[in-house]
Amino acid sequence: MANQITTKMLFTLAISLLLVSSSIASSDVPFIVAHKKATLSSLKSGTERVSVSIDIFNQGSS
Repeated sequence: MANQITTKMLFTLAISLLLVSSSIASSDVPFIVAHKKATLSSLKSGTERVSVSIDIFNQGSS
């Protein structure tokens, strides 16, 4: 029960981070987020793993 709640909280946090990074990337700042990916995988022991990958490229200084 607690494991499912923790997994849902982590997944919600990852999605929130992706949405925030999208809004920051679309504003006028010196960095752009080029690639975002979140995956949820189940392990053999009954646990789940959330992996978040964000590739950030420097656009220059403002």
